[in-house]
Amino acid sequence: TETNNNVEAAIDWALSNPENASTLHSLIEALPKPSLFQHSTQKNSHFRDGSAKYHLVAFISHIGNNTSCGHYVAHIHKDGR
Repeated sequence: TETNNNVEAAIDWALSNPENASTLHSLIEALPKPSLFQHSTQKNSHFRDGSAKYHLVAFISHIGNNTSCGHYVAHIHKDGR
């Protein structure tokens, strides 16, 4: 692969090349999936602050060479989109 299985290099490449969505999709698909054992362990855990299951409603990404240069983008899940 272009990043030799280096997660940091893959993330840097993906954020630096947003126009190449097909390769980005391939990188995401190649990420390790949680095992069934991990999932079942998390499912049976009890926490004082509620369920261990969460829904992502927003995140912020950065596109640029470093934190001082580039764009920060807010991605918000609203009305099913």
